[in-house]
This record gives sequence, structure tokens and C-alpha cells, in this order.
Amino acid sequence: MLFDRKQLSEETNRQIDRLMRAKGWSFERALNELGIHGVASGATSAVGRHKARVFQLVGQKRASDRDSGGP
Repeated sequence: MLFDRKQLSEETNRQIDRLMRAKGWSFERALNELGIHGVASGATSAVGRHKARVFQLVGQKRASDRDSGGP
């Protein structure tokens, strides 16, 4: 996957630069570590997830069914 650093905001670039300097990492390594941390923290559990379909487990009672229910 190709990644263009110019697409990041200035603040994000500054934060990645600080991480790179602090750890002695390359840009690619810093992105990889951030991705691993995100996955380990559960970040992907909500990203891109479609809403689940809701299945009707119990049929709706019609008015005619309720009226014939007895005493």
C-alpha cells in the first residue's frame, strides 16, 4: 500500500515526527507501530463495520389473532 505523507494534517505529521525521533524509527516503522497499537486497542472493531441486520424472531400478532384469544 502506498501512503502519501502530504495527506496528513500538520499536527499528525508533528506527532509522527516526535515518535520517530524519540524511538529512532523510520516513517514506515512509526506508521506500522501505530497501526499495530490501534488494532491491539480495538480500533478496528468499529471502523468500517456495517450495521447488523435485524431478524424478526417472534411474529407480530395481528388484531384478529388477539381478538380470538378467549377469556
